[in-house]
Amino acid sequence: MQYRYSDEKYYTNILNTPRSEIQATYFVDANIDWTPDSERFTLSLWARNLLDKRYISVAYDSPGYAALVGYHPPREVGMSVKVNF
Repeated sequence: MQYRYSDEKYYTNILNTPRSEIQATYFVDANIDWTPDSERFTLSLWARNLLDKRYISVAYDSPGYAALVGYHPPREVGMSVKVNF
């Protein structure tokens, strides 16, 4: 299990305006790996953003023109298989 925290920050090239401030946030990721005795393959189950924390991850503000934002992906779960030759 992994815990990540990011303090508030700005993503802009012109001015640090209130619209371009990215709020502080945290994430919890988890994964489980299993390898049988033969070590021929490894099976992984994983989850990112386990608590489904949603926030703006990128903001660009050009005062007087426009503001563009990008959102962090929602919860993701999956499975991976690694094969050893």
